[in-house]
Amino acid sequence: MACVLLRGNAFARIVRGWDGQVRELWPLNPDNVTVQRTASGLVYDHTKDGVLTRLLAHEVLHLRHRLGDDGVLGISPIAAARGVVELAQAENEHGVSTFRNGAKMLGVLKFPGKLKPEQRQAIATSWASQHAGGSNAGRTASGTESRPSFK
Repeated sequence: MACVLLRGNAFARIVRGWDGQVRELWPLNPDNVTVQRTASGLVYDHTKDGVLTRLLAHEVLHLRHRLGDDGVLGISPIAAARGVVELAQAENEHGVSTFRNGAKMLGVLKFPGKLKPEQRQAIATSWASQHAGGSNAGRTASGTESRPSFK
């Protein structure tokens, strides 16, 4: 179970008795097992001490946690939880940014004619330096700030 919970897959070699009944299960290290899909089904290649042993599907007990996209291997709970953690981090960054920059638009800047990209960037930088941040949130922009001139 530790292998399933940490890695998403656990393997055991099935040893059968003379009557075909399962007598033993020998755990296989998941690091040493590769699974391949063939026309006749799945095959499990197990390498130990440099010796490769090919086992057929009926010779292996394969436990999976949440079947992966390939339909063969399981996904570890840790890898599955990674997406949840990444989403939580993104939501946190968004929330911090929203509160840092204010939760409402403070105004719209209009200029006659068309601005060059460097002019737009200079205006945006100037506006952000004077109006962005939690201490400026909700304040009304006044017309007394110095404005960049473009020629």
